[in-house]
Amino acid sequence: MQKAPDDWEFFRDDDGNIRYNNLCADCSLLCKQSFRVSIESCPYSEKNIKRNDLYDDD
Repeated sequence: MQKAPDDWEFFRDDDGNIRYNNLCADCSLLCKQSFRVSIESCPYSEKNIKRNDLYDDD
């Protein structure tokens, strides 16, 4: 019988601990990404929110 795949395997580091991307590690939202991915942009990151506020025409 085959073992069921671990849904968190993509998030596990070499020690078996779940690890998130540095941008997501301190975020309170549930859309966290693995440390293995390269995040191009995140609409929820403070850096992007501040950048977008500069260009608002309110």
